[in-house]
Amino acid sequence: MKNAWYWLLIAVLVGGVGVMSWGCRPAEEEEAVEVAVDEPDALELDIQPVPRAQSAPDYILDAVRSGAAFLAESQNEDGGWGAPGHSEVGTTGLIVRALATTPVESGVREEYAEVIERGVEYLLSKRRLADGAISNDHTLLNYRTSIAARALIAVDPVKYEDEIKQAVEYTLGIQGTNPDDPATYGAMGYGSDHTKGDIINTGEALQLLSESGLSEDHEAWDRVQVFLARVQNKDEGQPDEGVKTANDGGAIYRSVRDVEGASKVDEPLVLPDGTEVPRSYGGATYQLLRGLIFSGMERDNPRVQAAYNWIGDHYTVTEHPELGMQGLYYFYYTMARTLETWGSATIAARGEEVNWALDLSEEVVLQQEPDGSWVNPEPRWWEDNKPLSTSYGVLSLNICARMLEEE
Repeated sequence: MKNAWYWLLIAVLVGGVGVMSWGCRPAEEEEAVEVAVDEPDALELDIQPVPRAQSAPDYILDAVRSGAAFLAESQNEDGGWGAPGHSEVGTTGLIVRALATTPVESGVREEYAEVIERGVEYLLSKRRLADGAISNDHTLLNYRTSIAARALIAVDPVKYEDEIKQAVEYTLGIQGTNPDDPATYGAMGYGSDHTKGDIINTGEALQLLSESGLSEDHEAWDRVQVFLARVQNKDEGQPDEGVKTANDGGAIYRSVRDVEGASKVDEPLVLPDGTEVPRSYGGATYQLLRGLIFSGMERDNPRVQAAYNWIGDHYTVTEHPELGMQGLYYFYYTMARTLETWGSATIAARGEEVNWALDLSEEVVLQQEPDGSWVNPEPRWWEDNKPLSTSYGVLSLNICARMLEEE
């Protein structure tokens, strides 16, 4: 029964951790939306290879090798990963990138070169020639395309330049451009639904735009700053008049605050005047901070500082802030890549400097299963799927290794 529902429910995968909030209509209720793209040469990008740590502490190397062996063993016949026998682009893209960005000293990329190649072949087989999207069906188009294209960047940005460019064109084409629509302006949604955007889908898309070397002068960055202002719980600087927020600097899931699912935290915050407002939570706030930096905001900007301070005040590696165990491993991955973007292995947390890369890597390794996998007993956002959660575990450790190496 679980496998039968896998593709219907995998939609929530994206929403999980703040990245953790992705509700999606059943596939049969959605219509495929194709976005016209230009010829690959029409978009000027500066795609750079994804950095890898040269070495890492033994506990990280052992965990990464063990995780990679599990992933290689769980690869489906068609080269992809997902539920057993049922591959899916998002999970496959995450795993390909995880294997391709392991520390050099681990030897994983070389040992599992054929596994990576088969994964890439699966991803390319799901590429839609009409618009450049990469997906095994017409749901989660943005999420899957962003992750698949970033996997190609990690494997060989030169070889797959055309595919990456067309994926970027697709992503730019689904950004909301109507300034009168607060639900979509500046955001990227699932791609199959153009009526709303969210911080998780947008965050995944922004990572692709940044890694592809999209010009900092591109209008997409200005648009997204408006969306990011709407999802931030900060009264000052709200694009819309009369908006009340938790005013704590964190972020929520959607830019329209009076709708169901505006935050992935079900219980609202009650302000002193009795107004109920959506709560900030971990994954959304980490994605907010990354988005602000990607879009060109300086680190001393009050909005950037407010998000950073929220993260410091809620710093933890044992749970997903405000969501407990829900979407924990996606949160770990989002935490690691956000703080890598921030540029330091330490963070100011509750009045002291802590080494988040050390804290996180030790905690992730502690949670690894004897078979090399990671799995979350809390099934929300499909983290009870071992290949998915294992991809998050390896990806998080890869980033921690890079940051520890730079200390």
